[in-house]
Amino acid sequence: MKAEPIFREGNDRRIYGTAGMLILGVAIPAGAITVLHLAFSARPFIHPLIHTFMESLGVLAAFSLALLLFARQDDQDHAQLVWIACGLLTMGILDGIHSVQPVGVSFVGLNCASTLCGGLLFSFVWLPDRVSRLPAVRALSLGTATAAASLGLLIIAEPDLLPAMFGPTGYSTTAKSVTAIGGLFFLVASIRFVLRYQRTGGFDEFLLASLCLLFGMAALFFPLSHIWFPDWWFWHLLRLVAFLHLVGYTLFVHRRTLAQVKELNETLERRVMDRTAELAAEVAERVQTEEEIKAYNKELLTINRVVTACSGLLDLREALGRVLMETMGIAGLEAGCLCVLNNDGSLNCIAQRRSGEAVIVDQCANDGMARDCFFRVCTGDLQPIILRDHESVLGFSGGRALHGEEVCFHAAFPLVTVKRTCTGVLCLYSRVEVQPADRCLRLVETIVAHLALLIENVRLYEETVSHAATLKGKVAERTRELEEANRKLREVDRIKSLFIASMSHELRTPLNSVIGFTSIILDEWVGPLNDEQKENLAIVLRAGQHLLALINDVIDVSKIEAGQIEVRREGFNLHEVVDEAVVTLREEIHDKGLTLKVENTNRVVLNTDRHRLLQCILNLLSNAAKYTEKGTITVISVDGVPPTATEEARRPFAEITVQDTGIGIPSEDLTRIFGPFARLDSPLRSRVPGTGLGLYLTRKLVTEVLKGEIHCTSQTGRGSRFTIAIPVDGGE
Repeated sequence: MKAEPIFREGNDRRIYGTAGMLILGVAIPAGAITVLHLAFSARPFIHPLIHTFMESLGVLAAFSLALLLFARQDDQDHAQLVWIACGLLTMGILDGIHSVQPVGVSFVGLNCASTLCGGLLFSFVWLPDRVSRLPAVRALSLGTATAAASLGLLIIAEPDLLPAMFGPTGYSTTAKSVTAIGGLFFLVASIRFVLRYQRTGGFDEFLLASLCLLFGMAALFFPLSHIWFPDWWFWHLLRLVAFLHLVGYTLFVHRRTLAQVKELNETLERRVMDRTAELAAEVAERVQTEEEIKAYNKELLTINRVVTACSGLLDLREALGRVLMETMGIAGLEAGCLCVLNNDGSLNCIAQRRSGEAVIVDQCANDGMARDCFFRVCTGDLQPIILRDHESVLGFSGGRALHGEEVCFHAAFPLVTVKRTCTGVLCLYSRVEVQPADRCLRLVETIVAHLALLIENVRLYEETVSHAATLKGKVAERTRELEEANRKLREVDRIKSLFIASMSHELRTPLNSVIGFTSIILDEWVGPLNDEQKENLAIVLRAGQHLLALINDVIDVSKIEAGQIEVRREGFNLHEVVDEAVVTLREEIHDKGLTLKVENTNRVVLNTDRHRLLQCILNLLSNAAKYTEKGTITVISVDGVPPTATEEARRPFAEITVQDTGIGIPSEDLTRIFGPFARLDSPLRSRVPGTGLGLYLTRKLVTEVLKGEIHCTSQTGRGSRFTIAIPVDGGE
């Protein structure tokens, strides 16, 4: 009865985990891509370097996990991981070639090929485990890399062989279909891992299911996107997040290995304690001599030294050499060797004592000795072999002398991990008549289990350090490249601003002539006009004045961005500047039927650029009149200190506030209104002219010329409040 709540808790955790991966891997990406596609479909962001950087991070992560999975392909519980490794290796190679290509047929073709090939290989996880363990499948890494590289080079060399991939309206039907099919393959693979997760609750399956879902959703979003637009960048971001899952998977494997090390240490300690208890019982049952007690203590000290040597990540040869000497001492044998099993099935002699290394290598490499070689039999059967006399040794080896000598005692112990995989073999022997006690051989057998985990842990640690160093170097290199690119872009932007300022100045001169002569004709200085002529000339005059105002704004923005704006400080009364702005726009405000209130009791004298301050107040008043259909516009000027000022910067400030009862600004758009060319969606947009430079220029003038601050608060449908705070002394 008590087991039912525990089972229910595990079942609930799997349900929540499955729901979480579906929300994060399907629902959130689908919602985000829909918003981006509908709301930001006309805002391209063309930046090939960032695209290359994102693809490079994904390629590094794909290669790192592919190598780790190939190293774990002997895992009995995850034989299908070989297909994930092949898929990641293929995607890494094709994406790496794709990241350095210019936009074109090859650019799109490589991306489509990466998704299709990767998804197809991922879907092979549904094949039975016996197929995944075939020798031919284990050799897929080299073939996969060769095929992927050949396909990528073919696409680059012969792009004409590909069907049309994109045109003026976006991706072609072929490109969309190929990528969507690849995405479906990824989703098919995700079902496999979701089912395994619901059955076992393993974190491996959770990460791999999320990985497949993200790859699949990114591929399905591809047909909806357009190159360089936000939805296009978003599915790239999905792929990058999927690749970053690989880093999480690597860390998970590393943490799990450390946990296994700790568990094995605890097991070994328990076994040592159990063995100590057994020894104590034997001492109590037998009347032991003092020499025997010392021998037991020596054995325990030897085990402690072995455990200590294996607890840290020492040099592998040094650690194994030390362990070999200790085990020879425990068994009381004169010679031995310790061999490590490589990934390709070959044995490598790491440590040996009083044994010719050439003879050991010959024994390990001789395939014809598979039946009579201790190394081969131990690694195959995962059971120790102990031959206690010369006749037994000769019988096992078919009459052939092992190690070139007449061996009288021979013992071999496989190094087996908790997952029942073999990492090597320990061989001990003697050329003289000797019979190690059974308790000594059991102690040796206890130690070799810890040796197996030590070898596996050192290999994983070295691979992790190597991959981390490579990734760190690549990130540093890409960072330097981006910094240099940003410096060049800033210089180009400065030159652009100088050019725009110069050209706008040249446009302003003839435009002033147009406005002047239009006014002369409209005032009938050169002769009378009929009503139609007056109406047409009035339209020309208003258009010219509007165009002149836009050119003046462009000139001011360009000068500020190029660092060439002139600051003309002078002393003046704030009251007079506010009154001048109000008088200038009073008629326009009253013509719209609006009420204008002025609370201008501030008589403070400022020492700053009067013309630029007047320009800022006029911009705010003009904006308030444009976006207020009915109600009141209020202008307030007071003394004060901006709320963001620190104690050291608290000095006299003057504040000018323009408040209206207009349509207001949504809270999510308050951070955008001061950007260049920012025009928000509103019911009045089609009727209110503008380029979106007014508030941008005002912010530039306030912060960079007047050395002040500008803030805005607003509620949709209830109006807005803009406040300028400038230092009385001009910021000096």
